[in-house]
Amino acid sequence: METSDQSENKKLLNLLRAGDKELLETFYDSYLEKFEPLAVFKWNCCPADAREAFQKAVISVYYKLQKNKKFSIKCSLQTFIFDVAKYKLMDIIDSNAKFTGLDGLITYELVDPETSSDQEQYEFITGFIEEVLKKLPPMKRKILDFYYFRNYDWKTISAKMHRSEKYLRAEKSRILKMLREMYPDFNLGE
Repeated sequence: METSDQSENKKLLNLLRAGDKELLETFYDSYLEKFEPLAVFKWNCCPADAREAFQKAVISVYYKLQKNKKFSIKCSLQTFIFDVAKYKLMDIIDSNAKFTGLDGLITYELVDPETSSDQEQYEFITGFIEEVLKKLPPMKRKILDFYYFRNYDWKTISAKMHRSEKYLRAEKSRILKMLREMYPDFNLGE
């Protein structure tokens, strides 16, 4: 037996399959109002990235419904769109990640300075750090980025990430501890 929510969801999907663009605009506007603040708070992104991800998700789902008439969704349309938007947002955040400095993160000489140039050593360290940071979840990566690469103080980081300074300092320590365990040969800075 179908519940009223399932019935409503099925009706929405059928209208979208039929090309109802007014409905598309209506649910885009109402769902975006809910998704944007959630994304900014939960994944610490800027509102523009949240809107871009949501727009890509809606377009992607709409065209999938248009192309594949048998395409079905087992959850509510809002939940499905939010999930797609979350993954689109993670792609945007990952593609926007920039590494602007290295001071303070690694204090160990990774390459013998007598047999290689400073530039080679810098490139090696940069490549190593980029690979390590790519493996971290976005929030952990952002903490290290703000602290080490952008040289923000804890008060600024706290304001940007909507977390207490105490929590962020402890999280940075946990991240470095984890990295020290993963890479025991490298002396990671405090």
